[in-house]
Amino acid sequence: MITDEDREILGAQPLTAWDRVKMIGIVALLPIAFIYQLVRFFLPSHPQRGLHWRQKAMLASIHAANVFQSQKRISYAGSHVKTTDELLRAFVRKSRDRIQHREVAVPISAAAATNPATGRAVPPPTLHFLSGPWLGSGGDGPVLFYAHGGGYLEPVVPGAHIPLARSMAQACGARAIVFIAYALCPEAQYPAHLVQVVEAMRFLLEREAIPPGELVLAGDSAGAHMMASLLAHMAAPAPHVPPLTTRGGAPLRAVVLLSPWFTWTDAASLGGRTCDYLDGPHTARLVRVLRPRPDEVWCEIVAAPAAREVWARVFGGARPLVQRLLVTAAEEEIMQRDARVWAVEYAGAESVVVGQGAMDGELAVVRRARRVLAVGVGETHVQPGLDEAVGLLYWSTTPPIVSTNSWLGGSGGKCERRRREYYSK
Repeated sequence: MITDEDREILGAQPLTAWDRVKMIGIVALLPIAFIYQLVRFFLPSHPQRGLHWRQKAMLASIHAANVFQSQKRISYAGSHVKTTDELLRAFVRKSRDRIQHREVAVPISAAAATNPATGRAVPPPTLHFLSGPWLGSGGDGPVLFYAHGGGYLEPVVPGAHIPLARSMAQACGARAIVFIAYALCPEAQYPAHLVQVVEAMRFLLEREAIPPGELVLAGDSAGAHMMASLLAHMAAPAPHVPPLTTRGGAPLRAVVLLSPWFTWTDAASLGGRTCDYLDGPHTARLVRVLRPRPDEVWCEIVAAPAAREVWARVFGGARPLVQRLLVTAAEEEIMQRDARVWAVEYAGAESVVVGQGAMDGELAVVRRARRVLAVGVGETHVQPGLDEAVGLLYWSTTPPIVSTNSWLGGSGGKCERRRREYYSK
């Protein structure tokens, strides 16, 4: 069940009068913290000194906000003004592009209606279908099913997640993007998110009648964990939700996971990294509120006792569940270790190191190999999302994502031209 301690760990409590007073001081100190963090990125000794100034400014703002991370109630209140549903609707409403938007509340199976961790009903997730001229596709490409990151704690970030998903969709000529708006912690604890994504996938396969070969699953950070949990359930059904299979065992078109959050039970041991805005101890405190089950592979993706066997079912045999796989991770992010284990050891991916630049040789590997782990040098957690937020579309590990067009079915010509034009400047 959800406890007062859970809410205290997250800061999911009403602001006090003293909190409101402290907010004035934080507003005054935040510019100073930002300038200090920004200056650090320009020092000759900093490993990320080669980043574009816009990337440095974005990372400096995140690091500056982390300075006040101990003010949990203020941080939580600031990031939970609106829900994912509200943020997606607002994005569509304010966009000058012609976005066709449809949203559907996904019903939860009776067998999975109650969350055993909380005793409460599992909230139905909402699927937001975005399509139309905004995507610039011909209308016959795959469907991109996207789960946003945020530690299962934060709503979607429209300025990062939506442009990122759009770039991926345009690269593969997708006819639509489907965002899943899922319940957030602490109200939703494991296995609620597993139930929600399984039922959402069931809806796409059965109600929307989308063929598995036309589905591309994608997500970043916690969203990548959610998609991996879905794959594990399809191969080895969890007891929390009815089984889900594709008709005739048909494989999914592709899976794209960005900086997947697969480090759960031993997150505290990872410490911090200069290039990453996440740190192990803080991540471990948040994990505790999610009520993880380290013995269940649908939760502990890499370290669960049966993990290797389950992933062999997903990626092995004559008919694997997934046709193509791309995983990205920053070389120095704290979650890179388990992302590598999962991609290389469990999925059999070919590893390629990418840096800033055109990287034609590395991109050739991405186009050729059926399973790829792209490791970015000097990057941070979900670097492509940050790059989209500041308009640097073809820096870092973003080019490998765009290059997936060659094996996802899109021509990608427009995206490739934009990438080359960017690097020729």
